[in-house]
Amino acid sequence: AKIAKFKGMTRVIIDIKNKTNYTLSNDFLNNLVNFNINNLNSKWVEYYINSNNKINFDYCIYLTIKNIVAMPEKIKETHYTQSKEIEDGWEYELDRNGNVKKDTSGNDIKRPKIVTISCNITELHQHKEVHIDASVDYFDIKTNNIVLTKPIEADQFYDYIYAVAFGDLRALNPETKKIVGLPPQAFPTDMNMIYSAGDIIKKLAIDVLRDNKYFIK
Repeated sequence: AKIAKFKGMTRVIIDIKNKTNYTLSNDFLNNLVNFNINNLNSKWVEYYINSNNKINFDYCIYLTIKNIVAMPEKIKETHYTQSKEIEDGWEYELDRNGNVKKDTSGNDIKRPKIVTISCNITELHQHKEVHIDASVDYFDIKTNNIVLTKPIEADQFYDYIYAVAFGDLRALNPETKKIVGLPPQAFPTDMNMIYSAGDIIKKLAIDVLRDNKYFIK
């Protein structure tokens, strides 16, 4: 019975292909297929990640990295003004003739002095993005054909906003106050963002494998 089951098993190797112009480290590529495959295995199907030359595989599932686009760093500059009316001391209330009004006790009537203050803001928005196109390709070794392809893609964005203000800072709204005075930041490297996008690709690939585990019998 054990021999019959051994001969009847379908064996699948999961591998990775880099078809991009980027030189991707082995650590990065190996990490993409470094996940638990136990929940993919079934009674008659076994999955492998580390290839053993002594095993005759029936299928190879490639996680193919097809294209990586790292967009150039951008800094967008925006100029705007914020204004606000505030109380600034007091002033006498005058009648139509320009005389100071009196209350019923004969005292001068005062009122808050309202002034408009303003502040000019230069807002700087740092932006960078990376996009990865990939696919999960099911290759039938016996027929030498790809029998199923599932495209996947991932985006990684970096955004950072800071601002410089000129004028009366009391005119700023709460949102602007949070970014005024923040220092500029160094952009992440292309590879740092590629690694982060790679983590998304890895999760999507696992989803594809799980959703199509019964495709291979």
